[in-house]
Amino acid sequence: MEKDQILRETQSNIDFDTDTEIIYVEGWKGKDDSSIYEGTKYFKIIEHRKEKESGEILEMCHIVTREDVSLLWSIIRILEMGEKYGANYLWRKIIELRGIHLKEGISVEQMLKAFNGGSNRTDYYFPLYYYPMKVLEAKGYVQFLGRGGCVRLKDGTFQ
Repeated sequence: MEKDQILRETQSNIDFDTDTEIIYVEGWKGKDDSSIYEGTKYFKIIEHRKEKESGEILEMCHIVTREDVSLLWSIIRILEMGEKYGANYLWRKIIELRGIHLKEGISVEQMLKAFNGGSNRTDYYFPLYYYPMKVLEAKGYVQFLGRGGCVRLKDGTFQ
């Protein structure tokens, strides 16, 4: 099945929101094209991955709240334009602003070490950092770097 046909079939089956915009993202690390659907409160990220053994193309769906994307942008938008910032700096800000370390009953330093590992990847890293960063990148606000850092590319508020 061709990639365009898969995307058309996928898009025709989605009833995400009546007011959506599709943003196509090319070449997302080892994956096929991804689509981001923008609703009023959420973003829906659709990834297509090819199963290594069978060659079957699987669809993975991730929902990201606009609030989570806005929080990450509120951290990034005050950084110097064009400067590279590492993931640890951004993770620390998310941890502090969300009070994640308090919920987990550990220090900020301990949470920082655990943020991208084990069950924390599912609970915190992907929903609060990775997927919101992919939305910001797709909309042209940041360049998402290897190892999780970023470069701010735009000024202004997130819309």
